[in-house]
Amino acid sequence: MVDRFFIHVATVKNAALNALVLGYSTEYEKSAVRIYSACIHFGVSPIGGEKNQFGWPSGDTRKLGPFFPAIALATKEKSRVICLQSFEEVDKLIPTLQH
Repeated sequence: MVDRFFIHVATVKNAALNALVLGYSTEYEKSAVRIYSACIHFGVSPIGGEKNQFGWPSGDTRKLGPFFPAIALATKEKSRVICLQSFEEVDKLIPTLQH
């Protein structure tokens, strides 16, 4: 029961955050502000860990490290919502964001 409650709360919190960032992306589309949102649709674990907070197998959070500077330095698009499905997808996407 407790696990289901935490999954539900995390899902609601994630959905609210995604909606906020999507709203910002639309609102600032024509201004100088750049908004990038990364939706992570796979498990990440604490540093050095192999399982997430629910005990499910997942990858070490540090593997996402190079992704965030790549987004910040991206100049190809004004704003973008990036949905990530796996660490392999992150590795392929990083070079496309760098200029």
